[in-house]
Amino acid sequence: MERFLQNHFSEDNENLQQFVRKDYGILFQISGFYRRMDTVKEKFLATSYVFLIITMLTYQAILFLITMFHTDNDLIIMFQSFHFIMLYIFSIIWQFFIFVNREKVARIFKAIHHGLYTYDEEREIYREQVKNANQFYRKLSIKLPSMCFLVVAVIVELGPLIDRYVRNIQYEMYSPGGLSQNIPIPIWIPYGTDTNFKLIITMLLKLPVDIWTTVTCGTCLMMVLESANVLHLEMELLIHSLNHLPSRTENLLNKTTSNKRKINITKLREDKEMASCYKRNLRDNAIHYQRIIRLFLDVQDILSVPMLVTFVSESIFLALSASAIVFGKGQVDLVMSVLGIFVSESMALLVSCWYAERIRQSSENLRDTLYATDWIYAPKDAVIYIQIMSTRALKSLTLMSFGLFPITFETFANIMNTGYSYFNLIYATNSE
Repeated sequence: MERFLQNHFSEDNENLQQFVRKDYGILFQISGFYRRMDTVKEKFLATSYVFLIITMLTYQAILFLITMFHTDNDLIIMFQSFHFIMLYIFSIIWQFFIFVNREKVARIFKAIHHGLYTYDEEREIYREQVKNANQFYRKLSIKLPSMCFLVVAVIVELGPLIDRYVRNIQYEMYSPGGLSQNIPIPIWIPYGTDTNFKLIITMLLKLPVDIWTTVTCGTCLMMVLESANVLHLEMELLIHSLNHLPSRTENLLNKTTSNKRKINITKLREDKEMASCYKRNLRDNAIHYQRIIRLFLDVQDILSVPMLVTFVSESIFLALSASAIVFGKGQVDLVMSVLGIFVSESMALLVSCWYAERIRQSSENLRDTLYATDWIYAPKDAVIYIQIMSTRALKSLTLMSFGLFPITFETFANIMNTGYSYFNLIYATNSE
C-alpha cells in the first residue's frame, strides 16, 4: 500500500499545485480531479471527498432509475430521467479514471507548464510564438467548458420554475406515480417532499450533486482540450526543430569549436565535428519525440474509457433530446433545457474531435518533415535516429476511445447520424 501511494503521488510537487491553482482556479479542487495530497491528512481528505462525490452521484442516479418506473408512461420524464442517469454515470467514470491516473494527470500538467524538452534559444523563442498564436485555443479550452455547462445547469434548474410562473401552472404535490412535482425536475424521493423540512433536505442533497456534475463535465472537457493542445504544441515545436536542423547544427558547431564557420550539409560524412553536432541534434529530437509519445499514451490511458462512454451515450442523448421536443407539447421549460443540454454536449464533443484532429494532422506533418531532412548526406549512426522516428511516425497519433472509435470529425458525423436514426425509430414506434 505504501509503495502504491508513493507511486500514485510521485509526480506531485508544490510548483505544480501552484500552477494548477493559478491557471484553473478552484475547478480542480471542487471537482476532486486534482486536490492537494502533500500530507497523509490531505490524502485522506481528498480520497474521502472523491468517495463522497461518487456516493452522492450514485444515490441520485438510483433515484432517477426508480423514477423511470413511476412515470405513468410519461415519455418526457422517462427520457429526462435516463438522460440524468447517463450524466451521473459519465461523471462517476471520469472521477474514477482521473483519481486512479493521478500521476499521469500530473505529467500532463507538467507538460503544459514546463514543456517536454528544452532546445536552443531560437527554438524556445519559437515555442513562445506558437503559444501566443494558440492563445485563442488555450482560452477556449479553459473558459468554454465552465461557462457552457454552468449556463446549461442554470437553464435546466430554473427553466421549469420560470415556465410555471409565466404560465401560472399549479401542479399537485405528487404525480399519480408518486413523483415529487414541487421541485424543478420531477423525481421519486423515498421520504417525500410534503413538508418544508423534507423539501429543504431534498434541495440540499441535490444542490451539491448538480454542482459536482456541472463542474465535472466542464473540467473533464477542459482536460481533453488542454491535453490535446499541449500535444499539438510539442509536435509543432518538434517539426520546427527538424526543419531547422542545418542551422541548429551550425549553431552547435560554432559553440563547441573555436573557429566559427558556415557549414555545407552535403559534407556531413567528411566533417566529423559537423557530423557529431548533427547527430547530437537528432538525438535531442528523438528524445523529444519519445516524450511526446509518452505524453500521448498518458492522455490515451485517461481518456480511453470516458470517451467511449461519451461516444456511445451522445447518439442516445441526441435521439432523446429530439424526441422530448417533438412529444413535449411545446413546454417552454422543456425546450429550453433540452436544447441547452443538447447544444452543450454536441459542442463539447465537436470541439474535442477538433482538438484531437489537430494532433493527428501534426503527426502526419511530422512524417513528411522527417522524410524531407538531409538524411542522404548523414552518417549511418545519425540516420538511425531518423529511421526510429520515421518508423513510429508511420502510425499517426490518433486518440482512440478504448481502441474502438477514433476521436475524429468522421466519428462525430457518425454519432450525429446514429442519433438521428435512433430518433426516427423512437418517433415511428411512438406514432404507431
